[in-house]
Amino acid sequence: MPNIRKLKESFAGKLLPASAFFSGIILFVIILTLAWRSLPILTEKSPLDLLTGSSWLPFTGEFGFYPFILSTVLVTVLALILAVPLSILSAVYLSEYATERVRSNVLPLIDLLAGIPPVVYGVFG
Repeated sequence: MPNIRKLKESFAGKLLPASAFFSGIILFVIILTLAWRSLPILTEKSPLDLLTGSSWLPFTGEFGFYPFILSTVLVTVLALILAVPLSILSAVYLSEYATERVRSNVLPLIDLLAGIPPVVYGVFG
């Protein structure tokens, strides 16, 4: 049996670097493709015009990222305004005021919620 284990370890030792190498190649191809496909717009307009432009009409060649950047910042600020006080107040309540019974019931739920990726919360609204 030890020979099978060494064989598996040897196989994994060769497979993992090969997988990492191919992942790097795929990433390089993706970056190269994105650069190649975006070259026409980058030669036509300056990056500053792209970042500060406000119209998004791809069929006419007008690309402005400002509304997207602004909405991302606003959503992030709104999420922080809602989440930071709630999380701090919850932590203070659980650590200072909650009974042991409440704490023992709520802390596993918080740990469970912390283990769920935020994308899943976004799917369900």
